[in-house]
Amino acid sequence: SFCQNAETEINTQHAIAEGEIVSTLWSIEGETLYGDNISKSFASTDLVPVTITAESAVGCSGSHTYEVVVRQTEKPAMNISGLCLGSATEFTNTTPFSNTNPQIAWEWSFGDNTGISSRKNPVHIYDSIGNYTISMSVTFANHCTTSIDTTISIFLQPEASIITANGCVGGHTEMLANISSDDHIYNYRWSIGDIYESNEAQPIFIADSAGFFPVSLEITTDHLCKAVATGYLNIHGHLNVSFTQSRDWGGSPLYVEFENTSEDATSYHWNFGGAGESNQTNPYFIFTEPGTYEVSLTGTNEFGCTGRYTSPAITVVEPIVDIMLMDLKANEENG
Repeated sequence: SFCQNAETEINTQHAIAEGEIVSTLWSIEGETLYGDNISKSFASTDLVPVTITAESAVGCSGSHTYEVVVRQTEKPAMNISGLCLGSATEFTNTTPFSNTNPQIAWEWSFGDNTGISSRKNPVHIYDSIGNYTISMSVTFANHCTTSIDTTISIFLQPEASIITANGCVGGHTEMLANISSDDHIYNYRWSIGDIYESNEAQPIFIADSAGFFPVSLEITTDHLCKAVATGYLNIHGHLNVSFTQSRDWGGSPLYVEFENTSEDATSYHWNFGGAGESNQTNPYFIFTEPGTYEVSLTGTNEFGCTGRYTSPAITVVEPIVDIMLMDLKANEENG
């Protein structure tokens, strides 16, 4: 007898009174096979007809049909997950269950010469990348054994490290990481404390307060290999920008000196109410036209954070002529 869904070697024994048999043809379950020795997996059960046709060198032929007994088994199937170097690869036997002919034994070969596992759903850890041929055989209560082979690839684990970022309150801070992977990364999971999450590769975070924030990143490849990285984000507050001015009123041309009293800024930009600009730390400016001028100062630090301060208005009026009488004498002769 034979077993359903099991690859079986079938050999023929035939004789001829005179001459030589030059071809043998098999007809099984609608399939035509050639050769004295064939390999066949039966899809049917119970009594299955097998027809053999032999032909001699002189063109004579003969056929005979046999009914063979094929015992029922389920078609073997497996599922494999976790194809990552150094991590557990899970092998799951998904062969259908049968109440009338249950599975009683299993045998797994992992393709790396580490022996055989007799567990139904084993776990294995590979110590090198590469391609491996996996074999699983299932034995049923009726003593039939079926098997299945497949090839898997073991991949390197990805690597990730977070690039420490400095940002500013209200600014757009881009989250960046150094990532190395031989496999495509299909999922990113960023989190900043319990206030922010994103699945983008390089998300943008807008903070509403200053401080140090813990950052974590988990990446997952197409073959479910993972890497986790942690770091922190330093969010800086707005700069304290201020200045004083020597005068806030006078006639044109009005000379005004500005003393910068800002903290933590590394560069400055002055706007003299539209009359001019300067990038000096402590500039002076001459207002030549009458008018009202609001002077503003913007400070920026090394992280791109800014602060701005606008002074009380400076009023410039038309030129003022001061007249001083140096000497005044009466003309006595003219009375």
